[in-house]
Amino acid sequence: MERIPHWDYVWENDENKKMMGMIIFPNSQGKHMHIMKKMLKEAHRSKKTVPITILQDNTIVELQAVVWEVDFMESAITLKDLYGNFHDVRMYNVINIGSKRRGKEE
Repeated sequence: MERIPHWDYVWENDENKKMMGMIIFPNSQGKHMHIMKKMLKEAHRSKKTVPITILQDNTIVELQAVVWEVDFMESAITLKDLYGNFHDVRMYNVINIGSKRRGKEE
């Protein structure tokens, strides 16, 4: 069974009742995910520190980290930052890796 890429989202309505929903990525996300997986695989093989931007707890975090472990079956990666902290992240929460932005070289 293939997993549908999505973000779970929680908000409060006007009556302060918590609501929950999900944002499903459009079909164009598939190409972005394919490119991101390729870049993650290359970063993992090189074992070099790379700049990486992730979404963690509804906050955008920019790290200098090594891609420590990649699990394509679970769509998860483990990052080790310069301070020795480990970050477990879903692949679809990776916003940017390396010097490429929106498919263009800087």
